[in-house]
Amino acid sequence: MNSSTKKKEKSCQSCQKSSKLHCTEIDEGKREEIFKYFWGKLDWKERKIYVKSLVEVSDVKRRRTEAVQSRRSASLCCFLCVDGRRLRVGQRMFLSSRPLASSSGVF
Repeated sequence: MNSSTKKKEKSCQSCQKSSKLHCTEIDEGKREEIFKYFWGKLDWKERKIYVKSLVEVSDVKRRRTEAVQSRRSASLCCFLCVDGRRLRVGQRMFLSSRPLASSSGVF
């Protein structure tokens, strides 16, 4: 699958208010570079490793339901590497940079 068959989605606008997320620091040019690198330079195995290296899975810190069995078992923190820095971004921003990540079983 090459990058010409994939389309990059728009970036998220919902995390502009968060001080923990750095979605607004990543411009469209950088997102385009990440997208082209991911789909153009990496094979399937390398894509899985790349995505797994940028997602941290942790236990849920605060449950909001009284139910004993909850469907939510983990929290995900997503990152993008830009200019040698690992910036935390929202899931929507992360997935829009590589659209197959959520449906591929990687994420």
